[in-house]
Amino acid sequence: MISWLSGNGKVGIISLPSCVSCIFLASGENTVIVKIPNGDKPLTLISAYSSPAANLEEMMKKLEEALSELQDENVIIGPDMNAHCVRWGY
Repeated sequence: MISWLSGNGKVGIISLPSCVSCIFLASGENTVIVKIPNGDKPLTLISAYSSPAANLEEMMKKLEEALSELQDENVIIGPDMNAHCVRWGY
């Protein structure tokens, strides 16, 4: 098993032992990006975290930038955005 963590340790991606061809692309304070080769179109996994106190627009901008670089690939984004709900808060 291989795992990759973000700078703050709040975001991570864990791969199964059978995924020996995973390629680590980037890790930021609140993001981790890993690519899985898959024939003609690789699959890119993006894990992201945004704390309740953070600027949500800033995180969305970073995700949009990452997506613009991966235009021709399959992408899965797994964000923990801690969105505010008027009924129960964060």
